[in-house]
Amino acid sequence: MIYHNRLSHIIFFVAVFLFFGCSAQPSKQTLPIAQKGNIDLRNWNFKTDGIIELRGEWYFFWNTLLDPKKFNPQKNGIQSKFDSLPTKWNPYKIDGKKIGAFGYATYALTLSHHNAQKPLAFVLKEMSSAYRFYIDGELVASNGTVGTSKPIEVPEYKPVLVEYTPLSNKTNIVLHISNFNHREGGPSKSIKVGDVTHLKKQNTTKQVINLLLIGSILMMGLYNVSLYVLRTQWIAPFHFGLFCIIVTLRSALTNQRFFHILWPNVSWELLLKLEYLSFYLAVPAFTLYIASLFPKEIPKIFKIFIFVFSIIFSAIVIVTPPVFFTHTLNMYQAFTVLSGLYLIRILFKAYQLKRDGIVVIATGFLILFTTVIYDILGANDMVQGDYSVHLGLFIFLFSQSYVLAGIFVKTMHRVEKQKMEIVNSHQQFKNSRIALILGLAKLAEYRDEDTGAHLERIREYAKSIAIALSEQPKYKQYITEDYINDIYQSSILHDIGKVGIQDAILLKPGKLTPEEFEIIKSHPVIGGDALSSIESSSQVRSFLTLGRDIAYYHHERWDGSGYPTGLKGNEIPLSARIVAVADVYDALTSERPYKKAFSHENAVKIILKDSGTHFDPDIIEAFKKLTDQFKQIRQNLID
Repeated sequence: MIYHNRLSHIIFFVAVFLFFGCSAQPSKQTLPIAQKGNIDLRNWNFKTDGIIELRGEWYFFWNTLLDPKKFNPQKNGIQSKFDSLPTKWNPYKIDGKKIGAFGYATYALTLSHHNAQKPLAFVLKEMSSAYRFYIDGELVASNGTVGTSKPIEVPEYKPVLVEYTPLSNKTNIVLHISNFNHREGGPSKSIKVGDVTHLKKQNTTKQVINLLLIGSILMMGLYNVSLYVLRTQWIAPFHFGLFCIIVTLRSALTNQRFFHILWPNVSWELLLKLEYLSFYLAVPAFTLYIASLFPKEIPKIFKIFIFVFSIIFSAIVIVTPPVFFTHTLNMYQAFTVLSGLYLIRILFKAYQLKRDGIVVIATGFLILFTTVIYDILGANDMVQGDYSVHLGLFIFLFSQSYVLAGIFVKTMHRVEKQKMEIVNSHQQFKNSRIALILGLAKLAEYRDEDTGAHLERIREYAKSIAIALSEQPKYKQYITEDYINDIYQSSILHDIGKVGIQDAILLKPGKLTPEEFEIIKSHPVIGGDALSSIESSSQVRSFLTLGRDIAYYHHERWDGSGYPTGLKGNEIPLSARIVAVADVYDALTSERPYKKAFSHENAVKIILKDSGTHFDPDIIEAFKKLTDQFKQIRQNLID
């Protein structure tokens, strides 16, 4: 399918607008920064200026958990050190040596403001690995259990929103934090403060947006897996659906930490393992998806390398504790970036080869890859912000949906074309069938030049009777529109067997001898056998079946006195019973070498008199209502 450049450009700019339009707009006012354990917010109006992050120099006390109620550096004369938050304390040096990942500490900050007796709100995200948050000596929030050793500490990741009304314009914040379970310790995420209403609104908006994005990605994943279940030959939807489900899991584990909130009793270690595994498994799942779209462009060795690398790292996560497997993250992040760059090369190659949908797929991938890099930078404290890969994936989903829609449209065009071909073929088949029937019937008609329009009238009579019977409850289910069409075409085959009767008997102007009449009586068998042979060879069961039955049995009589087999009553096929009435009426009203034509009225009387002996009473009842129609047919198709 060829995508128009203009449409591709529109999709690209819409995607870019959605992507960058979701970014937070910077404040026009210079943001206050903490200096030497103090941050001046006296010129900051939380209602008009918005929310602020408590960045900058905090008091820092290593391997010390100071009493938050007694903490006052200005009065207590505590020898102070400072650390810039948000941060990871690993590289912090004391006496020239890095303190490393494991330990505990106190962070403190004094806020100067004009919000005494006015409610404020604080938002805290996860910190490695447990913390307690105090305001003016009061414990207002915590994650896990802060400890001075690994056996004491209980790690936990959970975002918290705290409401607090300061009693004065000076507010002391104390943060106790410990880490003995992760490769990196410290408060790596910023703490936000602002107006309660604004912060609650922002927090709720983010949660709603993230839940909608996560739910949409999950539904798209399940939808694509369902497509694969319905059509297993198409593997691309399965790989893409698997990738969506994995990213859904990761988004629920990282952004807003929904899993941590919904299942607080699940161990922190298990949730962290799932978080890492969802990242490590997403790369091969996505590679499989791209490979299924462009199998000729991606070499097999690349797929094998991706799988082996991912399996090794995933196995490390499964069998080792967090203090060990968290060290694999940076290496796998580098591996992810290199893999993404290689996939960009693959997509560029597919673009050169003008593969279907490549412009849209490549645009969506570049946006997704950008969000992946942003999250990697954020995980390494190079940028500050929320996890964004789910937003990139959501935009990528739109690009894939467009490609999928294009495939569906292309398929529908092909189906419509095939449908028209089938309709035309069916019509040709019907025309061939009609031609076959007429050709066979004419074989007999050409033997007897006096029959005139006999065949045309027979099928009109038979059709009229079949329609009348179809209106009766007894025959409504049996006599369908197809049946009516088939008997209309097949009824003219009733005398096809006469081609096997010698001319001396068939065209004899006088009365036949008993011996000659016996020969004439063999024509139903000759015709029926011929049609039966054609039917078995062609395996066409509809009109030839009726034609065979009509040829065999149209001279049978309701009372069993007919020929060639002496069937009676309902043993005689309905089609043969219908044609019997039509044939006799036409024979009575037609002139032959051996008789004059009867009038319409006399012919009707003869037929009605033979109800229950020669003819089926039900058919005669229908015939009674059709006598005027029969007369009109006779007049329209006169010999």
